Amino acid sequence: MECPVCKSTGIADNLTTCPNCSADLEAYHLTEKIEKTSRNRLWFGIASSVILVIIIIIWLFGCLLSGNGLKEQLKTANEEIDRLKIERQEMISENDRLKAENKKMKDQLSEINLTVAKKQEIYMVQPGETLFIIARKVYGNGFKYHDLAKANNISDPNIILEGQKLTIHY
Repeated sequence: MECPVCKSTGIADNLTTCPNCSADLEAYHLTEKIEKTSRNRLWFGIASSVILVIIIIIWLFGCLLSGNGLKEQLKTANEEIDRLKIERQEMISENDRLKAENKKMKDQLSEINLTVAKKQEIYMVQPGETLFIIARKVYGNGFKYHDLAKANNISDPNIILEGQKLTIHY
């Protein structure tokens, strides 16, 4: 070690004062330690940065290589979406067909009920009554007002008149 004040050489590293000029070497030792630590940190920072850049390059390279895989997955996903759209349209068509068939069967059932009726009577509409109220009275279910309307050729079930005569089928 060299004394920074008198430039004497060969001073032992463990001495805290210079044997020639009695200069305090502790601050010099601390400064040297700080410089050494700084150099180590600098090299650590450089090495960490280089490793990080290498990792990023490898990751980007991997992304570029697997880009074809992503394109395939996207193509497969789009094909699946197209298939599901077609399937959905088929289901909508089937649903519409079943609705129409259901309506047809309801109409047939209503006609059968009217022709098979065991008993029939005439009912006179009272003030404030609706077909729903009358159906609830005579059938026990107000939602059978459609049957009443159909049996009496009423086109709008919301319009009935007080004193109007209705045929009730049992």
